[in-house]
Amino acid sequence: MRPYQIAGVAGCRWCLTDPGAEPGDPLRALADALCAKEVLGDLLSSIGVDAGLLRRTLADEPDLAAAQITASLNGLAGALRAEGGEEGPAVRLVLVVDPLEGLLSEDMPPPQRERYCRALTALAANGSAWVVAVLGSAYLNDVTLLGDLGSLAVGPGWMAMGAPPAVRI
Repeated sequence: MRPYQIAGVAGCRWCLTDPGAEPGDPLRALADALCAKEVLGDLLSSIGVDAGLLRRTLADEPDLAAAQITASLNGLAGALRAEGGEEGPAVRLVLVVDPLEGLLSEDMPPPQRERYCRALTALAANGSAWVVAVLGSAYLNDVTLLGDLGSLAVGPGWMAMGAPPAVRI
């Protein structure tokens, strides 16, 4: 995304994560992905947060973890302001969770699913992260297992997408 394609947003850091990659601990996969150098690693390490600490904070205090991520993004926005003199540019995290149904597998312990869902809900509610979760239609009946995260998948928080035309595949 080029700067300012979205009003007031000077840039984005992108992250792709698969909650089913580590069935016993999806927060470890999320924290590792967020702490990758090209995502937020450089920003989080500047405030003393590594993947282990972020994982624990996401699990125990997801609102605090979201605030730490916001502080890191605000630091980057401040650096952009210093470089370009723009007033108030924002930097956002785009967190793509694909496939979300990894949380619904039988291998996923319910307490781990609940902590992961609370963490994603806190990130989405914070405003500095845009959470894009991909859920196959076969799992729509199970969305209630996702707690508050599932409730975000209604109204404007939901976009149904059909298969692309065969000529586009």
